[in-house]
Amino acid sequence: MSEASESNITSLLVEARLALTAGVKVDYAESLELALDCPRCEESDRTVRFTAERGRCRSAGHTYAGRLTGKLVEEAPLGEKTHTSATGEVRLEREERVQYSLEIAEALPALPTWGRIRFTLSCPACGTSLDSASQNNVKRPREILCDCGRLLALETREQPTIREQSA
Repeated sequence: MSEASESNITSLLVEARLALTAGVKVDYAESLELALDCPRCEESDRTVRFTAERGRCRSAGHTYAGRLTGKLVEEAPLGEKTHTSATGEVRLEREERVQYSLEIAEALPALPTWGRIRFTLSCPACGTSLDSASQNNVKRPREILCDCGRLLALETREQPTIREQSA
């Protein structure tokens, strides 16, 4: 993005949290999707996928002026927190928070209200890798189960959260 357009850059932080059971590994995608108005398509609420290289309007396939500028994953223990699922009571070991930062080369009239963060969970019981995502239009709480029936992760709040990053 050029220096001439810096005054029109919108910097966003997009964040999600997962409560995880013991031994579960998470690999967060190197991309992020947001619903944005597309000035090129002249359509509203287009799904735009951002990577470190560029943004791309998924509907029309053209580039979108923006890119991911960072990804941070933090982990915190949950102590003795448990969750009762269909298979019984399960201890939730830790919470992971993933936060993506991105720049969009235009001023946005409003913050996006929909986003999707993709990730892969690895089951410690059977070794299966499960592709999943956290997105705003999903009922919560949401249990993410392995094909073997083991609870891997739990989402309890509307997410991802999307906010403007302070300069």
